[in-house]
Amino acid sequence: MTETPYSIGEGPATRVSRSLPEGTAEAIRQRGQILAEYLADYERRQGPISSAEQDRARQVLDEVFAE
Repeated sequence: MTETPYSIGEGPATRVSRSLPEGTAEAIRQRGQILAEYLADYERRQGPISSAEQDRARQVLDEVFAE
């Protein structure tokens, strides 16, 4: 069986379970919540967002949090 390589944000969804320090887990939850809230607000104001635009928003947010 050949594994298909996927880039970040690509491929089918999969459930994972990992133990992380609570501070790390909370940061991940907050980042996801911030992105979800922003995209929902944007869609209310501007209309539907394409998958490519969602991916770009996620990339920008990741860059902001990496600084």
